[in-house]
Amino acid sequence: MLLCTVAAAHADNSRTAQRLGAALLVIKGDVRFLEDSQTLSLHKQGLRSRIKGSLSVLPLLLRENGNKQTENVSLLREAVRDDDWTGFIKTLDKLIARHPLDLFALRTAQPTPNRLKRGQAIHEEACAGCHDTPDLDTPLPARNLFEQTKMMTRGEFTARLINGVRGDRVTSLANPLSVEDIASLVVYYRLDQ
Repeated sequence: MLLCTVAAAHADNSRTAQRLGAALLVIKGDVRFLEDSQTLSLHKQGLRSRIKGSLSVLPLLLRENGNKQTENVSLLREAVRDDDWTGFIKTLDKLIARHPLDLFALRTAQPTPNRLKRGQAIHEEACAGCHDTPDLDTPLPARNLFEQTKMMTRGEFTARLINGVRGDRVTSLANPLSVEDIASLVVYYRLDQ
């Protein structure tokens, strides 16, 4: 019984660490898109809103991971208020260094026939409806995932799969994808690279 309790606690700690690490990478990627001169004004507004929303959840994620110091979140909020994206990234990079996203299992995923078939099935069933033909007239369009893999590192893309598939009317707050589902999607989307 004790062994099961310890294993469950370790799994919970691992999930919360993964959520935090992924959230930090997504925020950093959002800032990169925000600073890109090619990003439309409407989309910049959406990115700013998402970054502010992420900063409201960040103290909770930090506490769940044993980090009770939230002064970095205050610095991040000040940087957003002052449009100091250089300072924002400097502070964010410190948090990323302290709370890295462990992607070993996902980074080493190989494109096996079963994994590619599973990735394609998940894409067609759950992703294609929004991502294959994104509505670019919204502040945060659900961009084409095949194109996204070409615009970001594997780590950031995977972080977006970990954190991006939650928090809406359809998925509530829990990501419905397993580690194997995410690995299958990563290799499926990146197959042409």
